[in-house]
Amino acid sequence: MKIKIFTILSILVLSYSNTDAQELVYSPINPSFVGGNSFNASWLLAEATAQNTMEEKKEQESFLRDPIEDFEESVKRQILNQITRKLFEDSFGEEALKEGRYEFGDFIVDVSPTNEGLLIYILDNATGGETSILVPYF
Repeated sequence: MKIKIFTILSILVLSYSNTDAQELVYSPINPSFVGGNSFNASWLLAEATAQNTMEEKKEQESFLRDPIEDFEESVKRQILNQITRKLFEDSFGEEALKEGRYEFGDFIVDVSPTNEGLLIYILDNATGGETSILVPYF
């Protein structure tokens, strides 16, 4: 009985298997590619513009900065750079950084020896920022 049902179903399936299909062909959407549809250019540009969340910097913003503030920042960076250079030079060189209190504009630098190494404490009076650096003895 099972064989008859299986045979009948297979005959029915095979008789209806003669179906037609069409060929699938890829065509690019972007008009920049060869074969792309040129009518899609404005739609693609509108979609890209709508999704763009980046904002351009205005050219005038760079002119709104105060040159005196820029100069102060440059001096601060140079002071910190010189301190850092001196620390590395002293750590690996022959001269030692002398202990004491140094004042550079808004910065107060305290250098003191400890049991573990040389402690350098930097205080920024303008912002209240503090930094402690411990340079170990070798």
